[in-house]
Amino acid sequence: ATFVSRLVEGKPCVLHGTGGQTRDLLHVDDAVDALDKAGHAGAGLQIAIGTGRQTSIQALHRALAAILGVEGEVVPGAERDGEPGAVPVDPARARMYLGWEPFTDLAEGLTDTVASA
Repeated sequence: ATFVSRLVEGKPCVLHGTGGQTRDLLHVDDAVDALDKAGHAGAGLQIAIGTGRQTSIQALHRALAAILGVEGEVVPGAERDGEPGAVPVDPARARMYLGWEPFTDLAEGLTDTVASA
């Protein structure tokens, strides 16, 4: 959301650290679907919800800038204390116990995010 608002305003985006940190980006519709399925199955299990795909912060910035049709200036920022380099999520348990699969691909999810900004 911060990248989107700064890109829309024509302001530079700060990439903390290398920008190579990765995250498993999940669309809110997918998260709601997983919660709905967990309400009917799972019986108290701890189940990670995610796509199983990693996206770097740099790639996220580039994709959002492309969707908005802007260059998207980047300025380096200090590495954040305690920030993990990667936050992987394995959706295998969600598939096994909830019958859940993410259905929104990254490009569609980012386009939705930009449209709602």
